[in-house]
Amino acid sequence: MSGQALEVGTLCKLGTRMILIWGSTLGAMQLMQVLYAAGSASELILFAYVYSVTDKSAYQSVTGAVSAATLTGYMAGAYTRPLFSST
Repeated sequence: MSGQALEVGTLCKLGTRMILIWGSTLGAMQLMQVLYAAGSASELILFAYVYSVTDKSAYQSVTGAVSAATLTGYMAGAYTRPLFSST
């Protein structure tokens, strides 16, 4: 179940970014807000899943690793965006 929720959350985050780039109407921005909320909720599901399979003594290092991976992904996306967009 959590795997499906993470996949949906990832698609919601992708949809958020696409609407921010190409959306221009009020309806598009409202949809973007809903997708952003669903994507943010998936981050909570990710941490809940990670904590459920991790020993309590390793919570701090696991939190750091998951956060670092997420931020590295955001940074990679920011650096590769100019390759795919002319705006």
